[in-house]
Amino acid sequence: MRSRTGPLWGAPVGTNGVPEARSFTGRRLGRLVACRTGRDDLAHDADVVGRVLPFEVGAHAADELIDWGRAPDDPLYRLLVPHRDMLAPADFAAVETALRSGDRVRLRTVADGVRERSALCAPEALDVPGAPEDLGVPEDLGVLGAPGALGVSGVSCASGLPGASDVSGASEISGISGLHGAFDTSGASRAPGGSGGWSGLRHPYPETLCVLLPGPGRTGPCPCASCSRRSSRPAGGPGAMAARLARHPGITDVRFTAGGPFPGPAVGPSADPFALRTERFAAYLAPLLALPRIRTVRVDTGAVSSFPGRFLDAPDADDLLRLLERVVASGRGLDLVLRVSHPRELCPEPARRALGRLRATGAVLRTRAAVLRHVNDDAGVWARMWREQLGLGLVPYRVAVERDAGPRRYFGLPLARALDVCAEAVRRTPEAARTVRGPVLSTDLGALALDGTVRLPGGPAFALRALRTRDPSLTGVRAHARFDPTAHGWNELIPYGPEDETLIPGKPLTPEGAL
Repeated sequence: MRSRTGPLWGAPVGTNGVPEARSFTGRRLGRLVACRTGRDDLAHDADVVGRVLPFEVGAHAADELIDWGRAPDDPLYRLLVPHRDMLAPADFAAVETALRSGDRVRLRTVADGVRERSALCAPEALDVPGAPEDLGVPEDLGVLGAPGALGVSGVSCASGLPGASDVSGASEISGISGLHGAFDTSGASRAPGGSGGWSGLRHPYPETLCVLLPGPGRTGPCPCASCSRRSSRPAGGPGAMAARLARHPGITDVRFTAGGPFPGPAVGPSADPFALRTERFAAYLAPLLALPRIRTVRVDTGAVSSFPGRFLDAPDADDLLRLLERVVASGRGLDLVLRVSHPRELCPEPARRALGRLRATGAVLRTRAAVLRHVNDDAGVWARMWREQLGLGLVPYRVAVERDAGPRRYFGLPLARALDVCAEAVRRTPEAARTVRGPVLSTDLGALALDGTVRLPGGPAFALRALRTRDPSLTGVRAHARFDPTAHGWNELIPYGPEDETLIPGKPLTPEGAL
């Protein structure tokens, strides 16, 4: 179905015996776009936007997911490949001019300015409230395909895309020397006091600990265009996690997510908890299995749709599956939350086989995604996706609202539109209504569900409900916000009345202001 000139190169093997995660970033991504689409304008756009929003497109996505013949209108192309509409026209022109000047310092200055002025890279990427607590020091990352340990091989195709030399330096991958500095985890992510340790442990709810597992390299991939965020702080190793658990005996649930640069829906294994070699992941699970009070282990992953080979033919794939079986056999709940934004992500045969192997471990496989303009802002897409997921033994779990990070002007939808898409999709697939929550807003308080719109004496209003909050007394609380067809996020809502200020920021309108 996809238009392509041929398969990507064969999987090279790194010095540690692990097949390399093949991926494209920087100028190599631009050459891939030109090769697969035959359009130099799209390649140029990808190169310009990539200077502001770093991207990584994995080989599986390039070969199996993106329909290059429909670019740039293909939903997965829109999701995974830089596009000029992700930047304001004036910002695109400024970066383009700086790029053509050949002045690297100027280019970096302009790109940093656009990034910071437009809030294109938010400092945190988790959908949990609260500030992280710094703990521990980094240990051996043990990551599959980590830059510096495994080379990134070149590729050639019929249209003459040149092979590239193996590269291990992040600056070469980014396309210009030094551009990666804005995403360097060695600076702002260090713990206070100059210890050099990273913090990646968050305690957002009394019973829950979030562990941001380390990702490789300094540049870090932008797993998809809707998740362009600054690097979060990876955890200081299993010892730091165990110390936190010892200090907080009320923790019963542990969630693992990507803590290297740019956690989110991944197109390559470097932005995913399952990027860790099995022996390293086992070191994080061992303390949990030794604590009877730990009831649930959750892993947020995009590996099934982005790198299914992790569960099929990686040298330690069988070991990883046996490790997951051990968690289930211990009597604990094991939830694997798959990030899936479009039905085509689970269509390739390798993804189907990976799902089968994961289901066989006894884990519960849930799915979640955000409603994204250009990608899945259609109830029919969601209904089809949920039906197929249910047929595969998956549990549709959550519909999220795109957060105020990344190119939100490009992907974001008004809350009213997101609500309409979700409600219509549920009507079309009533069997999913028992498990799906959404749209869900991630806020400073916690997760709030947008249940619908209601008509109150003073006019229409959004109805919101607190699903889970940092303050347990707020969980289950309901509130109303003035209906605003242009509002995109929680911080844009206005409480309907004084009693609604508990969940909604701002102040209620005066009678005059409501008119």
